[in-house]
Amino acid sequence: MYMKNSLIIALITTAITLVISIPAAYALAKIRFRAGTVFFMVILVIRMVPAVTQLLPLFQILSKFHLINTRTGLIISYLPGSVIFAVMLMRTFFYGVSAGA
Repeated sequence: MYMKNSLIIALITTAITLVISIPAAYALAKIRFRAGTVFFMVILVIRMVPAVTQLLPLFQILSKFHLINTRTGLIISYLPGSVIFAVMLMRTFFYGVSAGA
């Protein structure tokens, strides 16, 4: 049962992370727009915030929506960190891929 719950949460979190981060990383790497570097710097600054400082607001939000001790609440709590990390990682990958490939 524990393995099943872990697998469900990991697969759903990974799928949502990929759906959000692949287009964002591609846009940051390949499409030139005025606020592209500013947006990436904001992502870096958010990544530097310690996770401990986010615990109390996250708990308050999840308890307000009655998501404590649910799979949905756990997935929601995993998404911000994984999406930011995936965007940073994939942006670097997309920079390395040539435009003709």
